[in-house]
Amino acid sequence: MLTSDLINNLIDALAPLYNQWGYLIVFLGVLGENTALVGLVLPGGTLALLGAFYARQGTLALPLVVLFAWLGTVIGYSTDYLLGRYALARLLPWATSSRLGRHLRLAGRLRQARRLLAHHGGKAIMISHTFGHIRSFVALTAGMTRMRYPRFLAFELVAALLWNTGYCLLGYLAGAERERLQMFIERGGWIALIVLALVYLFWRYALPRLRPRRAGRRKGAKGAKTRAGRIAATERPMPMTPRTELPEGYRLRAALDLSKNRAAQVLLTLAGLLCFVAFGIAFSAAAVALRHDIASSSITVGLGGLLVGFVVLVAVALLVMLLHEAVHGLIFWLLTGARPIFGLGWTYAYTAAPDWYLPRGRFALVGLAPLVLLTALGLALLPIVPLALVPLLVLALTLNAAGAVGDLALVGLLLAQPHGVLARDTGHRVEFYAPQQG
Repeated sequence: MLTSDLINNLIDALAPLYNQWGYLIVFLGVLGENTALVGLVLPGGTLALLGAFYARQGTLALPLVVLFAWLGTVIGYSTDYLLGRYALARLLPWATSSRLGRHLRLAGRLRQARRLLAHHGGKAIMISHTFGHIRSFVALTAGMTRMRYPRFLAFELVAALLWNTGYCLLGYLAGAERERLQMFIERGGWIALIVLALVYLFWRYALPRLRPRRAGRRKGAKGAKTRAGRIAATERPMPMTPRTELPEGYRLRAALDLSKNRAAQVLLTLAGLLCFVAFGIAFSAAAVALRHDIASSSITVGLGGLLVGFVVLVAVALLVMLLHEAVHGLIFWLLTGARPIFGLGWTYAYTAAPDWYLPRGRFALVGLAPLVLLTALGLALLPIVPLALVPLLVLALTLNAAGAVGDLALVGLLLAQPHGVLARDTGHRVEFYAPQQG
């Protein structure tokens, strides 16, 4: 396949360069990535990842790759700290208003970093390593706010060691599984490409639109005169963003309380069992289609053994439940900026944002996100995981899809409501509010 051949040729072409200058490439790449402005364009993390990859091939030594990546990160962060403390504090008005500063959204990135530091303190330095676009700006802001350098350095030494060790181990494992990765590219590359494209499009275009607007910028609909039986548009703007207060004229239209509705619990449980069988067959077929090293019968035998193994089943079910609810919570947090609540009922788990009213599209996104995202991730992993883990992954995919029956029921109930509906999830109870018809 052209893609796998291109990657192999690139790896082979870079091997002599890393053989002679590998440690220097890792050090300078990571140093540049963790230095203001340079890090926005230099893929230093990729260079370190390749260094660990070649360490597995015998070209470099993994401990030295981690060491030089760690040194580059610490020195880069310290450089940003000093720039923030002694230069940027004086040049901030000019830097943020310049053409380059506006293009790089410097003011916004610094505000993000300032909020992160104000909320988490020194822990923000450790957190910042997971957010590449504001990583250097946290160090710059720490210098501008005159955080004590020994305290800054203590957090950074630990954070850089943990991050680079984990990152380099990832590259080292990738080197150990080079043939399996090539097989994945050949068999499941299109799936991974589609998943990555969808994630990028969501992050680039959908996510900014889903964030709640500031209350002072909300605009009411331009009004016309009140007609008989309707509330004027100026008095009741169409809700398009999550809000903490119910608009005037909205009334409770429908609700589902699982803690009191035993019939609904029984029906959803039965539907989940039926879906478990159906999705189990579907995902087993998908595994056979994506893996040429298994036969259709082997998946059936593997899953049968797992179902008998009660302990394994319970462990996988608990892990899937945690991931499922974590995705719900992540979307709630992205939409509202507030921390969601988690809980358990007799036959279900829930994630809720009881202080928020969400419009139709946002609430549907919360409900469908675990099914869509975790299924896409699982299908992307199917071609590359070791053969022994395929039955476990198929079981996890099946449990996640069957566990989404309640989410699908709520989304169906949501779609049955009139346009302009607002949904409120309090945990055990979900309420739907709509404009009152006069």
